Amino acid sequence: MTTADRQFRSPDDGDSSSGAVLAYHAGALGDFVTTVPAFLAWRALHPGRRLVLLGRPAHGALGIAAGLFDEARDAGSPRYASLFSAQPSREVLAEMSRFRAALAFARADSPLPASLAAAGIPEVLRQDPFPPAGGPHVVDFHLSLFPRESLAGVDRLPRLRFPRELTRAARRLLPPGPAPVAVHPGSGSRRKNWPADRWKDLARDLLREGRRVVWVLGPAEEDFAAPAGAEVLRCGDLAVLACFFASCGLFVGNDGGAAHLAAASGCPVVALFGPTDPASWAPRGASVTVLRGESMEGIGGGEVLAACLGTAR
Repeated sequence: MTTADRQFRSPDDGDSSSGAVLAYHAGALGDFVTTVPAFLAWRALHPGRRLVLLGRPAHGALGIAAGLFDEARDAGSPRYASLFSAQPSREVLAEMSRFRAALAFARADSPLPASLAAAGIPEVLRQDPFPPAGGPHVVDFHLSLFPRESLAGVDRLPRLRFPRELTRAARRLLPPGPAPVAVHPGSGSRRKNWPADRWKDLARDLLREGRRVVWVLGPAEEDFAAPAGAEVLRCGDLAVLACFFASCGLFVGNDGGAAHLAAASGCPVVALFGPTDPASWAPRGASVTVLRGESMEGIGGGEVLAACLGTAR
């Protein structure tokens, strides 16, 4: 049973939204993780109220497991489709009307904020999902939405912490052994991927240095073949995966959501960047090294190996 199976709720399970506050975010994993400090700031502005995410089920389950949200609802469900149109249904307006406030990470041309206001929610805030080109880091961009005095004590490093049961589940993913280097060779865009043969060369070199290497593969790596005999991990439960990263000595991967998840779990990270500006999108964590090339092919294997050996705990 996955975290999503255990913890994702539908309003049909019993309406708990009366007086609660809503947060909408339906972006990719990395975008979601970089929004964690903003979710915490939003909760701090509404102490004692339940916080409900309208977003992707996997992210809702992750956020509930980490204590960010009390409940999550699937933004992709047909139930909520009319919220993103000029004529939201009476049913969905009635459901939204029970919320005390709403924060929507949505573009300026999205109908969603107007729909939430039409439902009678007293406080509706909107924030673009992405910072402007050349703008601040995405974490700081999102936090700029809130009054400065409300940000006292808000951590600008996304941090995810989980209960012991998930930590124990993560330990069962692999046989016992030294803390591994998690190697993640994919991303959501091929142009952000370091060449596959260089990943295999890096893994070989790390093994020669006495490091245990685990290939972390998911939907973005369907066409990637790990070396014969390699340790491979496939895990669709993001909370369990984050707990696995927390137990690793290092995560090394491309500019993508897994790098953000690893950094938020407390794992040291080496992230490879090409077309994306790391000034706005680098993972934030206690120990993050970013290597950038004019193209992904321009990043040399030697410099990645040196960064891994210098960053790993």
